[in-house]
Amino acid sequence: ALPELADATVAVGLPGADRFLRSGQLDERIQRERRPPRVVARGEEPVLQPEAEVAHVGLGEKEAQQKNLDYDLFVVPLEDVDRAVVESEDAGFAKILTRKGSGKILGATIIAPHAGDLLHEFVLAMNAKIGLGKISSIIHAYPTFAELARKAGDKFNRTRLTPHAKKIFAWLYKRARK
Repeated sequence: ALPELADATVAVGLPGADRFLRSGQLDERIQRERRPPRVVARGEEPVLQPEAEVAHVGLGEKEAQQKNLDYDLFVVPLEDVDRAVVESEDAGFAKILTRKGSGKILGATIIAPHAGDLLHEFVLAMNAKIGLGKISSIIHAYPTFAELARKAGDKFNRTRLTPHAKKIFAWLYKRARK
């Protein structure tokens, strides 16, 4: 079944969300209740900014493991997105699961300011069967937070390079930096 926007979950202002997500409990609770979790890390300093959001669609890592699915995981820290750095909103990340060796998106989880807004590109891609590599080739306005999806696609495309092509691109990159 294709993911619907109703299957996407967004939780706003979730202190300590990154610890909760890493524990795998967020994926379980989202699947069980199909609504944003109400979690507060009591007695602990919040790790993310208060305006952080958690947005999730599709499979999480734990669920993919339970289903014995082979997958690739691409993590893009928000500090890699220029607009996030300029806006001083670079705390957070996106985790994209794809079918092993393929660009087919199985799920996406974003913990960051504007996560709910950023999730839509992945929901659309999953529904339209657009792979992560194709997202990379789509023009994204610069500088915007939407670059997060393009950077995830770029990470996927770098895994597809042959050793010879990697050497050429490394040489071109070094040359461009001089």
